Amino acid sequence: LGLEESGEVYIKMNKKEYKKALHCAIAATASSAYVIARGHKLPKEISLPIVLDDSCEKIVKTAQAEKMFEAIGFADDLQRGKRVKGRSGIGSRKGGKKRAKSLLVVVHDINSPIARAARNLAGVDVVSASKLRVIDLAPGTKAGRLAAYTKSSLEQIGKL
Repeated sequence: LGLEESGEVYIKMNKKEYKKALHCAIAATASSAYVIARGHKLPKEISLPIVLDDSCEKIVKTAQAEKMFEAIGFADDLQRGKRVKGRSGIGSRKGGKKRAKSLLVVVHDINSPIARAARNLAGVDVVSASKLRVIDLAPGTKAGRLAAYTKSSLEQIGKL
């Protein structure tokens, strides 16, 4: 039924169907109703989607990246990502800790300095535009993850 890759189970899917699912998941990141329904904390004055200038890719330190995201208005959501929830039953004995997903940062190149800085923030995931998957945009099959895209990554997504 499924293939194991990095601990996640994959089911084979038609290419056109997967492409439609990816486009729907990207569109859900631009809807504040979906993002809030998923549990993310957003200030009222933020309009989605979040598009970052390419100059932010030069940020090297994790503290600088955290300050930038807090200045945008993601302070509450970054705190949400630090929350650790224990599991009950046998899962608690097997290291069963679950961390809430916070911000997804989509960059042009995974080796850029902002990618290295932001990946150390709790709950924040960083992915390159060429490797963007539905499971990144809709973890737990619930669409509407809070995402920030760089301009160059949006151009690369447009070519897909």
